[in-house]
Amino acid sequence: MSNKDKKRKHGVAIKAEMARREQDRRDRSLLSRDNMLNLLSFVGEKIMTEGHTHDFSFTIDWLQKNSFDENSAMKFFSDENIVDDWSVCTEGDPYSLFGPSEDRLSWMPLKSSQLESLIEWLDEKVSIKGCNRDLSLTTKWLKANNFPVHPALMALLVHGGGCDCEVVMNVEIEGIYP
Repeated sequence: MSNKDKKRKHGVAIKAEMARREQDRRDRSLLSRDNMLNLLSFVGEKIMTEGHTHDFSFTIDWLQKNSFDENSAMKFFSDENIVDDWSVCTEGDPYSLFGPSEDRLSWMPLKSSQLESLIEWLDEKVSIKGCNRDLSLTTKWLKANNFPVHPALMALLVHGGGCDCEVVMNVEIEGIYP
């Protein structure tokens, strides 16, 4: 067997194992992908507006408001090493847990073209004004374009965009959209 055939066979085996793991998570999770996306948006907004206390207070609030069994959800989170609200946002990406969709590889409230526009606008503004080491320009753009500010900021943070210049340098569109 040639090296090329071995690599192809290995790649097929890896994809099959990833699909098996994703299916296992879907089977064990009380929450669907859409539920997880709603949870991420809720928890992301809460963390960005209220801070976070290294517990599951926002997650539990969302689970209770949406009539989900808290114990089952917490068991799943524990199994996946999700230990608090922050890690719900950083480790609870439903596209990583349950597999990609047709339009997403990773959690992002903005569409590809919207994120591209944001990054291009930021690149121009940061090159003129510099970076204040915060997300003030990103927030300004999100508000001006009527996008969900706090969930988008949390998603950008998760993707390495901790300030305006980091959004430009670190947020990779190819890692979010197929």
